[in-house]
Amino acid sequence: ILIFACVLYQIRKRTPIRRQEIIFLLIFFCYSFISSAFSVTGTFIPFISFLQSLIIVFLLSQLRDINLNNLSWIMIISSVIAVILFAFWFQQNLVALTAERLTVDEDASINRLATMISQLTAIIFGGLLIAGKNKVLKTVLLSMIFIGLILIILTGTRTALISILGSIVVVLFYIFMKYPKKVLIYLPLIFLVSYLSFNQINQVDISLFERFTFDNVSSDGGSGRLHIWKTLIPKTIEDGLFFGFGFGAENALSIAKQSALKYTAHNFMIDMFVQTGISGLILFNTYFFILGKKLLKSINNLNLIIPIMILLTGIINGIGETVFLEKFFWNGIALAWLYINNLDGQTNTFKQKKIKFVNEQI
Repeated sequence: ILIFACVLYQIRKRTPIRRQEIIFLLIFFCYSFISSAFSVTGTFIPFISFLQSLIIVFLLSQLRDINLNNLSWIMIISSVIAVILFAFWFQQNLVALTAERLTVDEDASINRLATMISQLTAIIFGGLLIAGKNKVLKTVLLSMIFIGLILIILTGTRTALISILGSIVVVLFYIFMKYPKKVLIYLPLIFLVSYLSFNQINQVDISLFERFTFDNVSSDGGSGRLHIWKTLIPKTIEDGLFFGFGFGAENALSIAKQSALKYTAHNFMIDMFVQTGISGLILFNTYFFILGKKLLKSINNLNLIIPIMILLTGIINGIGETVFLEKFFWNGIALAWLYINNLDGQTNTFKQKKIKFVNEQI
C-alpha cells in the first residue's frame, strides 16, 4: 500500500527524481543479488525482502513538501494508541506479573515484539521533546513511555530494554551538552535512580526479572551469544573473509549449523560480516556513515528526533539481534531520508522555539 501510494504521489506531483539517493541503492541491489546467487544456500528470499525495503527507501526519499511537524505528530499519536492497545491486550500479565515472558502467541518472536514496543516508545519520547510547554501533553507522553518500558521488561528482552534506554541517554546527553551547568545538578539524581532501580530488580523475587540481573547476563553470555560470536568470526575469516557466505539470515544459519550451533550471531556487525564479509561491512557502513553525518548536520530541527530515535533503537538493539536487513531498520532509514529532504523552509529548531530542555522536561 505504501509503495503504491508513493508511486501515485510521484506521478501526480511530477517531481524530479533525486539521483544521489539512487546510486547507493543500485549498488545494494546488485551486491545483494550477486551475493544471493553465490550464497551457500542459493536462496533469493532475503534478496526479495531487501528489495522491498530498498524501494521504500527510494520512494520516501523522493517525497517533497511534507509538513514534518504534522507527520511527526501523526506518528506520535499512532504510537501512543498502539502502546495503549498493547497494554490492554496484556493487562492480565501486567497485573499478575507472571513469570512467563510477555508474548502474543506461542509461535511469535518475543524479541521482535519487544523491538516493536521499544521503537513505539522511542517515537513517543521524541514527542516529549517536541511537545514544548504543554504540561498535560508531556504528562500523557511520560505515562506512555513508562508503560512502554514496563511492557518491554515483561517481555524479558534485554536488548530491547538496552536499546530504548541507550537511545534516550544518547539523545539526552546531546541536549544536555547545550546546558553543561544544568547537567551537574541532575546527574547525581539520575545515577541514584538508576542504581536503585537495578538494585531493586536484583532483589525482587520474580523469575522473569532474573534475566535482567548482572549475574544472569554474565553467566549465560547473552543467551549463549558470546560463544556463537567466538565460533562464527574465525570461521568467516577463514572461509569467507571478503564476501562472506551469502546475503540473508538463511546463509548465516546454515554456517552456524555446520559449526554445531543452533542460532546465528544475533549481532548487527557480526551478522553483516558473516553474510557479506569485509566488502559488505565497508559498503553498508559507508552508507550508514553518510546518512548519520546528514542527520547530525540537521539535528537542531526537533522533528529529526523521530527518525534519530528509531534508528538509534535499531542500532543499539543490534548488539544482541540481527537488524541490518530487517524492515523496521530500513523503514527508519527511509524516514530519515524523508525528513532530511524536507527540511528546507521548516524552522522547528531548538533555537527558534527557545526550548530550555533541562528546565522544562525534567
